[in-house]
Amino acid sequence: MNCYPLLLLFIIVVSCQEKNHSVKGHLYTTRVANETPDTAMHEIGYSEFIPDAVKNVRIERLNLIHAYAIGEQKIVIGSYASADGYPAPPDSENDYGNRLFLLDGKDNIVFRTRGLLDTYIYNPHFFRNDQNDKMIIICEMAVGSYCGGDVYLLEKGRIKYIGVIDIEGSEMDQRLLSFIRMKEKRGRIIFNFDADSLLLHPGSENEKIIKNEHVRYVYDSNGLKIFR
Repeated sequence: MNCYPLLLLFIIVVSCQEKNHSVKGHLYTTRVANETPDTAMHEIGYSEFIPDAVKNVRIERLNLIHAYAIGEQKIVIGSYASADGYPAPPDSENDYGNRLFLLDGKDNIVFRTRGLLDTYIYNPHFFRNDQNDKMIIICEMAVGSYCGGDVYLLEKGRIKYIGVIDIEGSEMDQRLLSFIRMKEKRGRIIFNFDADSLLLHPGSENEKIIKNEHVRYVYDSNGLKIFR
């Protein structure tokens, strides 16, 4: 009996089950036999939507700017009123101004950011996908001029601040939310920019115009980072 065909079949089966192997310290990844190119490279696209606006928000002394219903919860932007021109609790000299709140169905505060001091514009924009319940909120910021956006992840009723996208358009009429694009791939959320050039670190002493050579922000277990 010729055993070579059986031996060859065994080698093929074992090889197809391997996912990672190393050669001289370098890690290489091979596709599992039952993994197709579609599943290996599957991407989830996010699109912007506008939630229903609400006005009946019960937070004492709150100067309401924006409020939106997300299921039974609410996303609220506003600031606490001062007392005789001075910050009053929960505000302080180093913690005042506009804030983002997440409220439950009874208007209890589940999450509240620190005060954004002199940031006078903090406009939330909402993005979702049709594959999971993750929602991205990007709050467009302005202090004298537009200066990027804070990014939050809302998932399973919980919200998390994940970082700031420190980019604006290189032209005066170009704002971040007009050219940002996002997708999810292999558990990472990737933010790309549909523009030829970008203003990096807008509003700071280090601001500069750069060419958009596949500039992107990536959010994963290590946080939100820029890649250039």
